[in-house]
Amino acid sequence: MNHIPNESNFHNTPQNMEKEQTPRMQPPQSAQTPQELPYLYGTPFTVQPPAEKPHFKGVDALFAFLSVAVGYLFVRSMPVTDTPLGGMLFLWLLFCFGIGYLLCAKIQIHKLTIPLAVGIAVLSLGLITNGNRTVRGVLFLLILLAFAFWCYLASGLGGKNPFSERLIPHLYQSVLALPLSSIWHIFPAFGAIGKKGSVNRKLLHAIGWALLGLAVAVIPTTIVILLLSYDQSFTALLDHIFSFSLDGFGEFLGDLILGFLSAIVLFAILSGIRQAHVKNNGEEQTVEQPNLHILHGALLCAAVTPILAVYVIFFISQWSYYVSAFTGILPEDLTYAAYAREGFFQLCGVCAINAVMLLLFNLLMKERSDGRRSPIRILYSCVISIFTLILIATALSKMALYIGSYGLTQKRVYASWFMLLLAVIFVLVLLSCAIKRLRLLPAVCLVCVLFFALIAIPNVDGMIADYNVDAYLSNDLKSVDVYALSELGSSAVPALVDLKEHFDTAKESLTAEEETVKILLDNVLKNMKEELDATPNSFFRFNLPDHRARIRLQ
Repeated sequence: MNHIPNESNFHNTPQNMEKEQTPRMQPPQSAQTPQELPYLYGTPFTVQPPAEKPHFKGVDALFAFLSVAVGYLFVRSMPVTDTPLGGMLFLWLLFCFGIGYLLCAKIQIHKLTIPLAVGIAVLSLGLITNGNRTVRGVLFLLILLAFAFWCYLASGLGGKNPFSERLIPHLYQSVLALPLSSIWHIFPAFGAIGKKGSVNRKLLHAIGWALLGLAVAVIPTTIVILLLSYDQSFTALLDHIFSFSLDGFGEFLGDLILGFLSAIVLFAILSGIRQAHVKNNGEEQTVEQPNLHILHGALLCAAVTPILAVYVIFFISQWSYYVSAFTGILPEDLTYAAYAREGFFQLCGVCAINAVMLLLFNLLMKERSDGRRSPIRILYSCVISIFTLILIATALSKMALYIGSYGLTQKRVYASWFMLLLAVIFVLVLLSCAIKRLRLLPAVCLVCVLFFALIAIPNVDGMIADYNVDAYLSNDLKSVDVYALSELGSSAVPALVDLKEHFDTAKESLTAEEETVKILLDNVLKNMKEELDATPNSFFRFNLPDHRARIRLQ
């Protein structure tokens, strides 16, 4: 029968009697040192210290209140698809707000993030230059996410080289982890405005003088408004900004509530970054990167090799059929439309599968013990990339034949854009196999941003309409679909007006088909003019496609 020592026997052992005679030095208690408890049955117990509460200053209180105003402006700028100029101005204000908070919190802005902020500001111009409402919405959402990531990098939490292989963990920290950990910081920050201290007294002193200055400015501002009220546009804008009625009180209250919720998220982003900056003493944020290289290379090679073998057989069996895409000669019994559509989306799907397969192959394959790159990984990455580039080249060649015969549409443009993006990514994979210093992940992210800028900043819908009309007028296209062009909205108006002027000039020599097109064109332009006239032409709704359309339809 096992003897279980009781507590008295445990304390009467010679070792413990000797410990009792020699007092043990107790370490000073601090937030970083766990409090050590007495030994119990030979097992030490420790208590982890409670998490340190965030400390807020007067600057935090000021920006907490200001974030409510910024959140309200965010709600008022919605939907950004209808108020593109308002959305762009709000994004600029948001970045200025973030920069102001970092500077007032005495956080030195990382120099490499300054050109990044300029690039984001240029990218936001797409809100007023692009006529596609979907692209506007996606662009606005991406820049909102980029704001959190930019503030994170600007504070130095991304390290000296923020665009490294740790890009994804840092992105997770900035967009999700830190904001969620600071989601309720705005409430204790409100209370910091009344705390005692020299900084807060100066802040309250400055706010008091500012309120006095606003009170003094009431009379001269009212006089200036009365003198300028002769202008109807100015008066209408003031009525739109400051109008108030009981009927709109419910909408105002709803916007205020949503604005406050937006302020909670905004301040959580900034407060989380500041608290992490203080905790790390301005150094890079520690991020954990899980080791996914757990599968043996033989397993992955055996899983990928049959797929590559299928590609070889496919290329051999369909060689004469698919090589015609590069020669411009159609196979027998096929039209351009049927030839381009047949197998195009299947090829796109195969290319996307190859991209996922290549990603998993590089993420899951075990690394060599000596730290060098595996030749098998390099070989398979090159083979997969080459096969995929052949498929992409085939698909793009077929699409080029289709566009040359039937013109451009949104689907054809965006499908070609996606295939080109995949092609550049696989070229980067090939280059990374040859150039060891090439950072593949940051390079892919940069390419994706640049490619998105190519469809976000230019007015793609207007370019589609211009191409189709110019190709029709130069006899490169046999017909032009006026109704399809009208679905592009105001972006297509300049091209349609050019087509109408051509028909008006050659009125006497028009064929019956052209007469039909001209009648349809006149009706389409009339309807588009009525739709633009019915749309409120306010300041925040300004965008270049609508502005150009109104000028051409006068």
